[in-house]
Amino acid sequence: MSVGYDLVAVTGLLENTGASLVREPTERPIVLRLLQRRVSDLASVSKDEYVIFLGRFMENYVRKLWGNLAVDFTYESGSTGKKILSNLLVEVGQTLISMAGSLRQRKIEDFQKSLNTLTIAYDKAVREINEKKELIQNELLKEVRYGRILHPEEIDEGRKELFEILQESKAITKSQYNLAGGAPSEYFFDIDKFISEPRFGETISDYYAKIIRETTEKDPLDMLAFVEKDIGTIGLLPHMSLILAKTKLNGFVVRISKDVSIGKIKCSPDFYPKPGNRIGIVSDVITAAEGVMRASRAIGDLGAETPYAFVLYNRSQVSSHTLEENGIRVRAIMERSDLIRIGFIEDKPEMNFDSDEAKVIPTASWKIDEFRKGLSDKTCELSQQMTV
Repeated sequence: MSVGYDLVAVTGLLENTGASLVREPTERPIVLRLLQRRVSDLASVSKDEYVIFLGRFMENYVRKLWGNLAVDFTYESGSTGKKILSNLLVEVGQTLISMAGSLRQRKIEDFQKSLNTLTIAYDKAVREINEKKELIQNELLKEVRYGRILHPEEIDEGRKELFEILQESKAITKSQYNLAGGAPSEYFFDIDKFISEPRFGETISDYYAKIIRETTEKDPLDMLAFVEKDIGTIGLLPHMSLILAKTKLNGFVVRISKDVSIGKIKCSPDFYPKPGNRIGIVSDVITAAEGVMRASRAIGDLGAETPYAFVLYNRSQVSSHTLEENGIRVRAIMERSDLIRIGFIEDKPEMNFDSDEAKVIPTASWKIDEFRKGLSDKTCELSQQMTV
């Protein structure tokens, strides 16, 4: 049986991603997220049954791994936890390389064994984490540092209370993390830290209400949409009622994790979005803007517009650029430059989601000769252009 072009593309992605993970599991874990997105995109237009199946499998597998380990776990673990994650990513990488060979040769039994290996590796990592839970939690207390205001003179009077509660709530932590979008970072913004104390929520909702009112006075909106996230922090949902009460706008929740439209929008039937409605999307922190974009598409399917995204913090990693290209203007209470100016974070470059580094899955150069066997020149070209 011949190998179709779609399947050839997938095998190249699997092999290149696997090689990158084996070489640099902690430095480049983003490639696993990029693989998931690229294979899912290819599966959505492919007629190859193996590509379609693999697209669904990788979407579920990587989202589960990322949501349970690579995002939350790097944030809530010390060196032992990170080592478990690194070992898992190496094994995933080795399995992806093996899977690519099985698919190219249509060895279905070997392909199925690779799927089982991925699942077993994940389950093994979860068990090891649970067994070493006490050690990992103790390391967390020793290794994680919290952001502090080093330059109070740089704080503008209008946001003084905001920056003070950021420090008091310990919402910004400094370590090595994997963000929900996939890129590495040296700091993490945890808006969930504002949930536990009422006055934190009161202050945060005041700032949201202020920026929303300033916008709607010049450009009216019909409703606000709050994003129910599927990875990372809980986000703005606990503050939804406060923000709606202070802005006098109706609102609803968008459940971006749902594949079907039924139940994706949660609200009173009287406030269901209608064609022509102008909806402001409310979220917490935007990095790659994936969550806001998915919410916008769900709302757009109903014929409504999403001209604005209101966020507490914009990490300034091309999220604004991505959204504006899709007609969504970002209104952020804080920018990355604000935290740098007052000393919360260091002025270090972070991975840009629009850069070549973020788009390209590195070629497994030491596997190219094997990859070329039996494949066309066009395929070999593709193996060196695996962009996402």
